[in-house]
Amino acid sequence: MDDNSYWDEDPGIMSEAETSSTGRGRNLKPRTSLPIVRTPSKTLERPLGLVFLQYRGETKRALLPNEITSLDTVKALFVRSFPIQLTMQYLDLPSVKIYIHDSNKDMFYDLEDLR
Repeated sequence: MDDNSYWDEDPGIMSEAETSSTGRGRNLKPRTSLPIVRTPSKTLERPLGLVFLQYRGETKRALLPNEITSLDTVKALFVRSFPIQLTMQYLDLPSVKIYIHDSNKDMFYDLEDLR
């Protein structure tokens, strides 16, 4: 398998055609779709890297898009990886947190949106 086919075949990145944005915040309606994640040009840029997403006892791999603009982008990766178990509405609840694991220190850090 060459390097290009690895990135081309991975289903972990969403394109604008696969998702739509509902403009959350202004009208405060529950979001029913995933935020837009722009995929990189196949020849110009590569995804930021491979991540392992864990929900309860299950772990799945996903590719980070070439740009992460908000916490919603990360939440969309979880929803895409665990479509039966997770929704954007669930991940938007204040009691639901996403943590990053620092394996060097064996510590977990709460991921926050800095917008």
